[in-house]
Amino acid sequence: MPKKPFMPTKHSDFADFLDNLVIKMPVHAVTLGITPAQITTVQDYAVMFNYLMDMQESYKTYKQEISAYKKLLRYGPGGGVMNPVLLLRLYLQRPRRSE
Repeated sequence: MPKKPFMPTKHSDFADFLDNLVIKMPVHAVTLGITPAQITTVQDYAVMFNYLMDMQESYKTYKQEISAYKKLLRYGPGGGVMNPVLLLRLYLQRPRRSE
């Protein structure tokens, strides 16, 4: 039977793993011979990894908002006649005044 990998493979699971490690590492530091500097390094790493996870989620949301805005500009609020090509075609086909 294949063994389950020790390290989580999904980023969200790895963030949880790091958070758990940061909590438990100081408790077992003396037994495992881990220095305070090493604990601080792991804590800093966990903070940065979580920051990047949050930033990535913010970018996903921002991307969706930009796409929605782009659709609004192109098609209008009801998905109607805001298409610039169609508007130009209608303008060019309008009746002309005779002078």
